[in-house]
Amino acid sequence: MKFGASDARGTMGVMGFLRAHKVEVGIFVLALLVRLFYFGLSLEVNNGNITNTVAAADGYFTVSQNLIDGHGLSSDATPPYTPYSFRPPLFHFFIAGAYALFGSYWGVIFLQIVLASLLPLLGMRLAGYFIENRRILIALGIFLALEPSSILYSVFLYSEIFFTLWLYAAIWALFAYLKKDQSRYLALSAFLLGLATLTRPTTEYVPVVMGAVLLWNHRGSIFSRKILVDVGVYAAVFLLTIAPWVYRNYVVFGVAGISPQTGVNLYTQLLPTVYSIERGTTFQKEYEALMAAGVHGPNEADITEGRKDTAIAVPLLLDHPKGLTLSMLNSGWNFFVLDGTFNFLRHIQIRPEEMIGKPSLVALFSDPAAVSAYILRNLNSPVIFSILLARAMWVSITILFLLGVWRYGKSRGMSSHATVALLIVLYFAATSLLSGFGLTARYRLPVNVFIVAFAFYEIAAITPRLLQKVKRLHAS
Repeated sequence: MKFGASDARGTMGVMGFLRAHKVEVGIFVLALLVRLFYFGLSLEVNNGNITNTVAAADGYFTVSQNLIDGHGLSSDATPPYTPYSFRPPLFHFFIAGAYALFGSYWGVIFLQIVLASLLPLLGMRLAGYFIENRRILIALGIFLALEPSSILYSVFLYSEIFFTLWLYAAIWALFAYLKKDQSRYLALSAFLLGLATLTRPTTEYVPVVMGAVLLWNHRGSIFSRKILVDVGVYAAVFLLTIAPWVYRNYVVFGVAGISPQTGVNLYTQLLPTVYSIERGTTFQKEYEALMAAGVHGPNEADITEGRKDTAIAVPLLLDHPKGLTLSMLNSGWNFFVLDGTFNFLRHIQIRPEEMIGKPSLVALFSDPAAVSAYILRNLNSPVIFSILLARAMWVSITILFLLGVWRYGKSRGMSSHATVALLIVLYFAATSLLSGFGLTARYRLPVNVFIVAFAFYEIAAITPRLLQKVKRLHAS
C-alpha cells in the first residue's frame, strides 16, 4: 500500500507539473519535433550516413574522433597526432563523452537536439527577468523553437548549441544575483561563463563587461567590502575555471592563452575581406593568395600563431581605412539582419539556381541596379522568395529591437537585467566585426533571445494603438 500511494503521489506530481507548465512543455515538444524532422531531412540527403550527416567544417568531429580513438586532443589523421589548440576543448570532450555513453553518433546528436530544444525555455526564463508580459514570453519561446539557424545548428556538430546552453546558464545565474544579491549566484555565473569560454573563446572578455556592470550597479557603495569581494570572487572563479586549459597551452606550446582565433580571424578573414573590397576582387581569391603564401587558416593554426598574426594583420588593415570601414559597416549591418535561410536550405540541398555573388550590403552599394534586376528575375523562385522574406523579417526585427530598447528605457528605465542583456548583444555584435565576409547568422544565435525579446516588447506596445486606428478607419 505504501508503494502504491507513493507511485500515485509521484504520478499526480508529474501530471500536476505538466499541467502547470503545459505551455513550456508544448514549446519544448514543438522545438524537439521540428529539429528531429529537419535532422531526418538532413539524414535523407546524406543517404542515411550518420557520419556525413553530423560532421561539420569546424573540425569538432575530427578532433573528437581522435579522442574516441585514443589519439588525444589532436586533429591529425595520422601519427604523430600533433596537439590541437585552435579551439578550446569542452565541446570536443562533450562529443567524445556522449559517444562513450551512447556508443555511437546517433546518441550524441540526439542529446544535442534535446539540449537545443531546451534553449527556448531557458530563453523565456532569461527574458522574464526584465519583461513580465506572459504573451511576449510565449511568443519569444515559439520564435526560438522555430528559428531556422537554431534548428540548423542543432543537427550537426558545431559548438553553437552547447556554447549557448552554458552562456544562458551563466546569464541566468548573474540575473539571479542581481535580483537576490547572493554571492553564490555570482560565483556560479563566473564558473558557467568559464565553461562557455572553454567551449568558444568569444566570451573570454565578457567578465570585464560584467565586472563593470557590477561596479556600476553598486556605484553608491563601490568601495564596500562586499562589492569588492564579490567582484574579486567573480574574477577568481572565472580564471580558475579556464586555468587548466591555459596552463596546458603554456606547457605544450609556451603560450598562456585560450585560442589564437582573434589573430587568425584578423589575418585570414578580415584582411582578405578588406583587400577584396578595395581591389574589386573576391574574398576567395584574396584568401587563397594568403594560404599560398604559407599563412595558416582556421583549423590549421595553433595557439603560437595568434599574436604573430595580430601583429602582422593590424598594420595592414590600418593601411586600408576605406576597405576596413566598409567591412565593419557590412558586418555591423549583417550581424543583425542575416537570416540564415540560405544555409538552412543548402544543408538539405535546396539551393537557388542563381546567386547574387556578393554580400548583400556590398552588392547593394556597388551595383544597386544589378541587385534590383536579380530580385525581379527571381521573385517567382520559392527559394529566393523565402530568403528575401526571411531577410525582410530580420530587418524588421532589428528596427523593432532598436525601438523596443528605446521605449523600454524611456518608459521604465533600463533595469540592471535589461542593461546586461543589451550589453551582451553589443558585445557579440562587436566581436562579429572581425569576421569580414565570413560572417553568418550563427554569430548572432546566442543573443537572438534578447534581440527578439526587445522587438516583441515593441510589437506589444504598438499593437493596441494600431488596432484602434484600424477600428476607427472601419468605423468611418
